[in-house]
Amino acid sequence: MEDGRECALVEVDPPVIGQTFGLGKDLVNLILTPRWKGITLQQTIDHMIPVLIYRILTPTATTQTIIHPSDIKLSAWGEVYPTLEAAEHAASNSKRFFDAG
Repeated sequence: MEDGRECALVEVDPPVIGQTFGLGKDLVNLILTPRWKGITLQQTIDHMIPVLIYRILTPTATTQTIIHPSDIKLSAWGEVYPTLEAAEHAASNSKRFFDAG
């Protein structure tokens, strides 16, 4: 990213439904970047990492060393977990929290 944060090109399955964003096609590839500078996605993940999720606007976003703001659009935020089990545990805790309210 231009601000120095690293990013990761990810493939999601199932795809994100494109109609949500006014698109005619579903989204398979997204760009993730840590929400905070100084955090890296390249290290071994041993805890949750908050990320910003960008959709790709131009093909050059996946081929250049530095991604420019005009090549991507912030679409959501999320969390990356070290294992599927850790993500499922966090999701079940969130569900219990919201169900209790």
